[in-house]
Amino acid sequence: MQEADELKFGNDWLLVFMDETGHETFAGDHPYFAVGGCACVGAHHAAVVAQWREVRRAINGDPDAPLHAADLEYAEENFAVLSQFFKSPAFARFGVAATKKTNFAVDMHAMAAVMGMLKQHIARIVERLPCSTVALIFESSQRGDPLVQQHFGGLGLLEEGRPIPTEHCFMPKSAAEPGLEIADFVASAVGSQARFYLRGKTGFAKDYQDVFHQFPPPGSQFFHIAEVGGSRENNEAWIAGVRRTED
Repeated sequence: MQEADELKFGNDWLLVFMDETGHETFAGDHPYFAVGGCACVGAHHAAVVAQWREVRRAINGDPDAPLHAADLEYAEENFAVLSQFFKSPAFARFGVAATKKTNFAVDMHAMAAVMGMLKQHIARIVERLPCSTVALIFESSQRGDPLVQQHFGGLGLLEEGRPIPTEHCFMPKSAAEPGLEIADFVASAVGSQARFYLRGKTGFAKDYQDVFHQFPPPGSQFFHIAEVGGSRENNEAWIAGVRRTED
């Protein structure tokens, strides 16, 4: 995968931004691992950026000031701004979570299981939004980059029997790319819901509802991995869990 500080893409590309939260080995005070992301066609990227700049302006007072979930001031007016933003139909949102309670009946790295489900989410988005190329943009981190390279692999998507080209890149937080900032808030919401499952709570976290319940599938997809099993003899694995629900 290459590193990039700015994006170069065509209008008919699908841009997929992803960020992670927690820890892939459930270490320390992070007993969960989650990845959240958003996706839009290249032709809609400018509109999504313009919408996010208004979110920055409303919360930070400056449309150019980066905005991150971990730094967000806990204020009702800030959450109201974000809730309104996530009603937008201009981008899809998706996430996958595993926790220390996930039953791994086979020897599989948690990141491999999460990435496998993420690829299914992306494939469903591509079915809905045909594209000439898929660009996968991960927020760069010193610890995470090698693991992404090891466990994500190729998408293997086809369009009328022909492979869809896929570009992979890491982008630093310092690039202040709105797509990655949005993915950061999606990942944060997925992490909130993962903590709900860990604590045995019913219902949904407020930020999870704002991100996922205001837009219908397949433009909004979530999966909580409860169990990973399979057959060592056939080198096959299966993943069971809970998909996005509003029940």
